[in-house]
Amino acid sequence: MATSNVSDVLASKLPDQELQSFAAGDTDETASLIVELDLPPQRLVLAKSADRGSGSYVARRVAKETPAQQRKNALKIEKTREFLESLLGRPPNWLNSARAFVVTATPEQLREMARFPHIKTIRLNRPLRKAG
Repeated sequence: MATSNVSDVLASKLPDQELQSFAAGDTDETASLIVELDLPPQRLVLAKSADRGSGSYVARRVAKETPAQQRKNALKIEKTREFLESLLGRPPNWLNSARAFVVTATPEQLREMARFPHIKTIRLNRPLRKAG
């Protein structure tokens, strides 16, 4: 992959400038990351609120996905889990309600993750440790 393409991928999947700088580095230091998958957004089921006056709605629950969509999502999650485990040497932590993985990775591993097609966005889970 050409250098400009790598930079474009990093910029599109790593919205934080600090994380982009970390990914560009060549160190053995690690960062705790939230890895969001390219899954359709969940839909909320709304209902009229009884105690907030007319026209008010509140979220009641997350709408169920079709069985076909559930299978498609499960396949993406499993393929990403396998990729991350292979890359990192340990199973990633899946956060079901966030529909994201939490991992610890080096800059080189982060660059590899950014190239994986089922990964939509990678964010810092906590601030980077400052060297020195």
